[in-house]
Amino acid sequence: MLEDKLLTAEEVADHMKVTVAWVHAMARAGEMPSLKLGRYRRFSAKAIEDWLQSRQSAVHHRRRG
Repeated sequence: MLEDKLLTAEEVADHMKVTVAWVHAMARAGEMPSLKLGRYRRFSAKAIEDWLQSRQSAVHHRRRG
C-alpha cells in the first residue's frame, strides 16, 4: 500500500499558491525535493511538507537570531 502520495507540479503550485513555472525552476535547481520519472517530474507530498516545514523553521530562527 502506498502511504505517500505523488503530486504533479500543478498540484504543488496550487497548494503553495505559486506558479507552476516557479515549482519547475526550484525542482530543476535542486532546491525542492522531486522525483524524475522519465520526462515527468513528481513530488512526494510528505517530502514537500517536510521541505516547507524546514524552510519555515529556518526563517523563524533567522528572525529570532
